[in-house]
Amino acid sequence: MNLTRAAAGAAVLGGLVWAVAAAVAWGGDVNPVADALGAVLFLLTFGAIGYSLVDRAPVWLRAVVCVATPALAYAVWLTVEAAFPADHLPVLVAGLALLGGGGLVLARTRSEPVEVPVRGRRAAR
Repeated sequence: MNLTRAAAGAAVLGGLVWAVAAAVAWGGDVNPVADALGAVLFLLTFGAIGYSLVDRAPVWLRAVVCVATPALAYAVWLTVEAAFPADHLPVLVAGLALLGGGGLVLARTRSEPVEVPVRGRRAAR
């Protein structure tokens, strides 16, 4: 399993947790345990996305981007969540977005890398 599929799996699980928790708590506050579990999976997803953004960079840059990407995503999440008076609506929308995005990535990525045939005049040597 590659990093992209792992991030998509975490997104699907986090989206599922948030969507179910928001649907159960419709009209009220979301369960804090489900909210925390969804946030951890949210941060893992964006950490893996940040790591895959700079896969050919030095290790120090990978570490910086791997920490900065989830921090930025969580700051945006806190801003969006504070803009709504009810707690369930932004959690539901974010859960559905994570579920859809992760599901789309899982459906489009291959589990095994495809071997590209070697061509050219030096390939036979």
